Amino acid sequence: MKKNNFIKYIYFNKFPKNFLIFLPMIFSYNISYENFLNCLIGFIVFSIIVNVCYLTNNYVDQKIDKLNKLKKKNEQIPKKKLIFLNYLIIFFILTLYFFNFFSWFLFLYLFLFYLYTFFLKKIFLIDILVLSIFYLIRIYYGSDIIDQNISIGFTIFFFSLFATLAVYKRIIQINVNNLKDKNSLIAYTIKELNFLKYFSDGFILISIILLSNFLIIRSSLFNFFFEFNFSGSHAVGSIILILFIFNLYRIRKLVFFNKIKKDIVDYVFTDKYAILTSIFILVILINLYL
Repeated sequence: MKKNNFIKYIYFNKFPKNFLIFLPMIFSYNISYENFLNCLIGFIVFSIIVNVCYLTNNYVDQKIDKLNKLKKKNEQIPKKKLIFLNYLIIFFILTLYFFNFFSWFLFLYLFLFYLYTFFLKKIFLIDILVLSIFYLIRIYYGSDIIDQNISIGFTIFFFSLFATLAVYKRIIQINVNNLKDKNSLIAYTIKELNFLKYFSDGFILISIILLSNFLIIRSSLFNFFFEFNFSGSHAVGSIILILFIFNLYRIRKLVFFNKIKKDIVDYVFTDKYAILTSIFILVILINLYL
């Protein structure tokens, strides 16, 4: 691999997903220079691992991706070098054992990635479950490297969000590729559209109920964000909840009316409204901590 060609094998547009690693530090109010540095290095570590995973996935799916209108043409790394990179990543994770950035969640991500790529990707609903877990692992890795526990409520909330995005990913693929019959791309067709829409709405409802419980009701049903309670006023909590629901509804509408022609996660991480709303909510939470 020539040095001047190395850059084309790096998926910079996929790296924003790894900012999920910072969430445990932010939402637990466990913000410090040391934890920030650990999360930053963890972000780099995870990005390296995920990049190799994307290279592997694109190589395995190169024939299928030709039929997928959502997929851009990617440079294919030679098979021998790809195999070497996969072994190198395993060795890389093992060497982290001697540092603070090792976590079994890295191996879990790699293990699930291989299962998903070669076996689970086209199994009805199982693929959505695994896609959601991929994002949860990022959060759990972030909690592991700063030694912060995560509550059940926190897990369920984010799993519901990620499952919603995973379902939207399938809906977009169906609409853009006009998948009327059984196909080699995914385990879904136009016939499953209504089911997927109701399925995603169920996850949205769960996430809204949990967030309402944390911001407005403030019951002890779930120790929602770790062991901390929301210290803002009901008015502030209501504003956050409204912004959250508004963005979910807006994205839901765009997906259902076939207005999004790209991967849903890539869209969310580049959508100015979602970005501004997220920044606003994070600023509020950090100010409450300060």
